[in-house]
Amino acid sequence: MGCCSSKPVLSAEWNPPPPLSRPLVNAKPATPSGQANQGLGLQVLTQTSLPHNESRTPPPEGLRATPATTDPSPSSAPTSGTYTEPQIINSRPEPDPDADSEPKSQSEQIYNVCHHCKAGPLAPLSWRSIMDGERFVYEITQSRIAESAETGCTLCAALSNFRQDKLPTAGPLLEASIILTGDHHNLVLPPRAQILRIFLRDAIGQVAEGNDYEDLDWDEDETLADTWCIYSDPGDPAALEVVAKSPILDRRSSRAYEEARRALKDCIEEHVKCRKPPLDAPLPSRVLDCADPSHVRLFVSQGTRSPYVTLSYVWGEPQPYRTTKANVDEYINGIASHFIPQTIRDAIEVTNKLGLRYLWVDALCIIQDSDEDKSRELANMAHIYTHAYLTIVAASANKASAGFLETGAFMGPYKDNPQLPFHCRDGRLGRVRLFDHLDMKWDEHHVVNGPIEYRAWCFQESVLSPRKLVYGSDALKYYCQTSQVFLGDVVARASWNRASRLAQGPDPDSNLLLPGDDVPDVSNWSSKEWEKLRHTWDWMVRTYTSRSLTYDEDKLNAFAAVAEVFGRIWGSRAGRYIAGIWENFLLQDLLWRRDPLLTTVTTSRRLPETLLPSWSWASMNGPCTSEWQGLSMWWGDIGREWAQVLQCNAELKNTNLPFGNVVMPLKLMLRAFVVPTPWMLPLEPGKTSLTLSLHARDLPKKETEVKAGRGKELVAMRHTERDDQVRYDKMKEHELPFMGAITVDFDTDDAVVVERTLAVAIVKYRSEVMGLLVTDVGGGTFRRVALWGSDPPWDESDEALAPEEVKIPWIHEFGSERDIVLV
Repeated sequence: MGCCSSKPVLSAEWNPPPPLSRPLVNAKPATPSGQANQGLGLQVLTQTSLPHNESRTPPPEGLRATPATTDPSPSSAPTSGTYTEPQIINSRPEPDPDADSEPKSQSEQIYNVCHHCKAGPLAPLSWRSIMDGERFVYEITQSRIAESAETGCTLCAALSNFRQDKLPTAGPLLEASIILTGDHHNLVLPPRAQILRIFLRDAIGQVAEGNDYEDLDWDEDETLADTWCIYSDPGDPAALEVVAKSPILDRRSSRAYEEARRALKDCIEEHVKCRKPPLDAPLPSRVLDCADPSHVRLFVSQGTRSPYVTLSYVWGEPQPYRTTKANVDEYINGIASHFIPQTIRDAIEVTNKLGLRYLWVDALCIIQDSDEDKSRELANMAHIYTHAYLTIVAASANKASAGFLETGAFMGPYKDNPQLPFHCRDGRLGRVRLFDHLDMKWDEHHVVNGPIEYRAWCFQESVLSPRKLVYGSDALKYYCQTSQVFLGDVVARASWNRASRLAQGPDPDSNLLLPGDDVPDVSNWSSKEWEKLRHTWDWMVRTYTSRSLTYDEDKLNAFAAVAEVFGRIWGSRAGRYIAGIWENFLLQDLLWRRDPLLTTVTTSRRLPETLLPSWSWASMNGPCTSEWQGLSMWWGDIGREWAQVLQCNAELKNTNLPFGNVVMPLKLMLRAFVVPTPWMLPLEPGKTSLTLSLHARDLPKKETEVKAGRGKELVAMRHTERDDQVRYDKMKEHELPFMGAITVDFDTDDAVVVERTLAVAIVKYRSEVMGLLVTDVGGGTFRRVALWGSDPPWDESDEALAPEEVKIPWIHEFGSERDIVLV
């Protein structure tokens, strides 16, 4: 996703003064303002107003500012100097956490810095040199850093994250240097945001080590560094100089609405990749008229054309005042405000404040007790969201009555961030916060948008919306096909996980997922372009299945709008959409497995067999991922399907919903090689051992027995509830040279009856095979229970053969090609 496009909060009339004309070299420390206590006693840092040309307290001896070079490492800085005993200072700036809120008194904002930091790197002239692009260098001992950090010094606490224990004892002094840099690859930043880098090394050139190699940045000369973006609160004196700002907490503030309007305007007017919102799009069948937020009514559009807004939110509770056959006429005349849940009321306010009139909300714009109306509106869902002028995402609200405009608190990566006193150019004392580009609080909050990230119905609403105003738990955001903007010049950590980005919206190069009425010309697509879109589909399925549904019967309907868009792009090349799987990709799409790495759904279970066929990923309640994506990456185009689809007569439950539920049972007839379950193969003559590697991931209840050949000699530990059932505990390995390693990914924790289980081969590459493990359920039909694959030992004689010429002896010897029916 792109970086923020919002403008920095620096007034056009303000220009920073020129850099200091002289560096600070070996200046002697002066007594800080106020009466100092002894040792580590506390001292109040008083605010002073000093003009630019008036002298300020010089730094202690050993501190100096040096001009920045293209190499920000401190290797060229001198190393001599002395250390000053630290004193902890209580510093009280004049912050204002939101420009629209009343300023807090100085006594309400307290943070600690030691005397050495206060008189050195955090002194007025020191800040000026740093902000003017010069490197500030000072010396300190590791014991004093630890002592001051433990007592509460913010800056020393940051330095203490470097592993001092790895420094040699020969160097009593450490050299720290601070410099501002530009962009950072791991952060989403407003333009001209300031990145603070602190380098640490011992005074004789040895390098300090960080907590973990991955957690810290290494310069070219291997000097250790850590990185923060400095940001300020709107209304704080520092806000005029520090570009990045803290998140907007008051979602009803004028600042919040101004930032939202600006982001929407910039997107529409400047983003080439973003499709312009239709100004004359036909309204959905019904919308809420928000012209007067105090008197909202249900408007029946009857072909009216106008921009409209959609709402994506979590129901989270019953909706007693949803639209029904009994109240629809009443709602057309007006809806009493106490009937409208707070989340919808907030969306009405936002719609009105943004200058738009119409809002579509499912609970009020669909007649909820009419199957006919629900069917018609569900079939139109893709059109509703792709043609919306804007989608409001109430990400932070866990239920309809919660609302999302209430003033919040700092969350996720913004919570409890370190604060430092900041001396402004006009002499005032302000405050800055430090945003860590690798803060673990971000990982704990995932995307940090809130409860909406876990709801399945909200996934297609997010993916198909071309423009989204997201009221997240951590910040106010704007997502489109060009950029991901944290409103209000807020700094954020970039999301490198593609599944997470898909949850926010498609990548900018996936604009074709939002085609409106025009379908891209795919007739001349290369195989790589097709494969890329196939991978995008797999990612969609993986992300969608990691979310939860209240009702099992909604599994296909809640994903139908996404499938409809893909179907429109693929056209006849994909064939029919059958219970979540494309007809012409059917064999490939059978190769899915449960994915325990996505743990938003705590347990995986099979949906009732009356709802969906076992061979579809949609039959699972839990995250699923495609193995074909990985196979195509490793095997390329030379891997081939080893089975044949003979018949799959699917019938829709509702012909108005071509991407919805199907009539059950749905039978899939294949012609394929079928062999006994791998762990029951007889031993090769002369062999006395087997190799079996069953990967069941985090399935603690599964254990298995391995039966080998004559007399079914027991090879592995046997722990079963009954002698005829297989359960698996953890990976067990034994040697089976002629068959190789067998991997089985079970769909659920349910027991599998050994004597009724068969392995069906679906695809192969040379001697590698992947397929389904199925169990006999009577009537000549089988249900899927697992995905399996084999990776036999390398045979040098096979290298001279073409991939399709390589034989797989154990399958041909013990198996046979036959027709098999899956349900």
